[in-house]
Amino acid sequence: DLSANILKISDNNEVWIGNVDSNIYGFQFDIYGIEITSIDDGIAQSSGLTVTFSNGENYSRILGYSQTSDFIPTACSTLLTLEYTGEITNVTDLVFGGQFGVPINIDYYRHNKISREIKSE
Repeated sequence: DLSANILKISDNNEVWIGNVDSNIYGFQFDIYGIEITSIDDGIAQSSGLTVTFSNGENYSRILGYSQTSDFIPTACSTLLTLEYTGEITNVTDLVFGGQFGVPINIDYYRHNKISREIKSE
């Protein structure tokens, strides 16, 4: 049983969101230690969001957004599936937004521990 508003990356490379209590209109987060080669479909794409990624020197950033007010409905589901090289060392800077950009606090669930990321302004 997981707490509310969790993001977890499974052993089969699925980025999973759990017990999210609001519709998600956009998201962004950084994954350290990997280089993404592709992102496969999940609920983000099937809900109409565009999902992109960029690989930096130390991390890869994933961005999901809609230009047509599409959203991910409240759910527990696979957000997307990653293909990558390397090993995930951390997930930070989780930014999830509801309607009109209202922040949704999402925590990264790592190896039976919840990591609450405090983002500096």
